[in-house]
Order: sequence, then structure tokens, then C-alpha cells
Amino acid sequence: MTHALGFAEKDLRRLAGARSFERGAGYLPAVSRLEIWDEAITATVDGTDAYEVELAER
Repeated sequence: MTHALGFAEKDLRRLAGARSFERGAGYLPAVSRLEIWDEAITATVDGTDAYEVELAER
């Protein structure tokens, strides 16, 4: 996985926990409008409804 905002796959696995990380990985086909900014990564996830998500360092 490419590093983005200082996050590597191992960081995301550790922060989310193994189960949540695997569940989230299952949503990858539903992700659209992915945008990588200097301070955050945003995307839309299409499920029953479409919703916006954001990943940012604190």
C-alpha cells in the first residue's frame, strides 16, 4: 500500500484493529470520488445510501 498522510497499511491495521480493517477492505469496490489532499483523504462510499468519509492525521 502506498503511504498517504504518513499512513501505511500496517498503521491502518493497528489503528483500526484487524477485524475492522478487514471489514473496511471489503468496502473498497464501493468507494468512489477518492481525493487525496495535503491534510486529509476523502471519498464517497456507496451502500444503502452514499456517505462521505474522511481520513486525517491529528
